[in-house]
Amino acid sequence: MKKQYTEMITSLRRAHKRSGLSYAELEKRSEKIIAAVPEDEQTLRKLCVAMEFNYETGTGECCHIFMPDRRFCEWLSDCAQTLDPELGVKAAEGFGSNFVCLHFPCGSDLPSALLAIGCGNRAGGVVLDYSMTHPLGGCAVFTKLDGQKADAEARMRHLNPDAQTSLETRQQQANTGEFYTRMIAGLGLYMSCFPEQVRDGIPADAKRAEYAAGHAKTIGVSETVVCREGVTPHYRSGHFRLLVSERYVNKRGQVVFIHGCFVKGQAKTVLSPETAGV
Repeated sequence: MKKQYTEMITSLRRAHKRSGLSYAELEKRSEKIIAAVPEDEQTLRKLCVAMEFNYETGTGECCHIFMPDRRFCEWLSDCAQTLDPELGVKAAEGFGSNFVCLHFPCGSDLPSALLAIGCGNRAGGVVLDYSMTHPLGGCAVFTKLDGQKADAEARMRHLNPDAQTSLETRQQQANTGEFYTRMIAGLGLYMSCFPEQVRDGIPADAKRAEYAAGHAKTIGVSETVVCREGVTPHYRSGHFRLLVSERYVNKRGQVVFIHGCFVKGQAKTVLSPETAGV
């Protein structure tokens, strides 16, 4: 059965349809608007305009990323024990780009978003721009992976073009920005551990996603992280670990998923992928 995925509608596209102006004309007009806002807001607003312009004109090498269901995304957001800058870099490497558009199954209540991941001397920075088709749309969010523990709040700045946006909506925008940032950290680990789950192209069950056929990747779910015991399948509790010890002769430097399970009443630790030959 075909599945509908969320789409990204930028504020630039909406302005283009309403005004009839070209994207280049709108980009020029935005420069004057941004120049009038407080200086500490200008950098983030410029970044978002550049992201939207590159997305709409196809000049930014944006990669469309199709995610699994919300439960998997929530599981991913809990996978990183510390939110290190390197995890953003790993996510960009897994995507094959540091400029992506996230898509989720409709009904997940997760908006599509343009995402720019900082690399090099900007490692750790994450800029999000939510789709205008979602109630949280029209918002730019900047967060940072700076080594904080998973239960610590992320450093954040979020901007709305509409000063009348309610405090409740602003809080939801901030919460979603933090959730996505943690999910990106988890994806950095997940894709390093299960690179075979990053597949080229749109999902086989995607409905009307041809707009992304040229440059897209689909994130699959590894059976290693799924527990099928009990009434309904669920995702295993556990964490990822970077193997740094010299005793890991063949797998040193790799990321593995570690989870606990019970075998005949005794606790066991399972290291995945299998540790034979490490």
